[in-house]
Amino acid sequence: MGTSVSPWYEEATGGKPERLISGSDDFTMFMWTPGESKLPLARMTGHVQLINDVKFSPDGRTVASASFDKAVKLWARPGGLDSDCFFIVHDTSCATSVLFI
Repeated sequence: MGTSVSPWYEEATGGKPERLISGSDDFTMFMWTPGESKLPLARMTGHVQLINDVKFSPDGRTVASASFDKAVKLWARPGGLDSDCFFIVHDTSCATSVLFI
């Protein structure tokens, strides 16, 4: 029995592979394409404490991460995602979540 993809899912993904970012207690994040491989596509390092929250930007080209290290990091590259951090914001209290508006 085959599976069909709903039209709203096709529209949301733009026909591109689904991506997933996991934040870990070893202070790293991994990007996955679960429909294509069981191996991570990228490993992102830079936080020095537990990661609290990870979000994709609306255009899917940037990832924001928040950590107990009091940092919010944005991860991106011009053609898509990889492990290069290009912007870091430090705060006076622990960052617990991130949101793109």
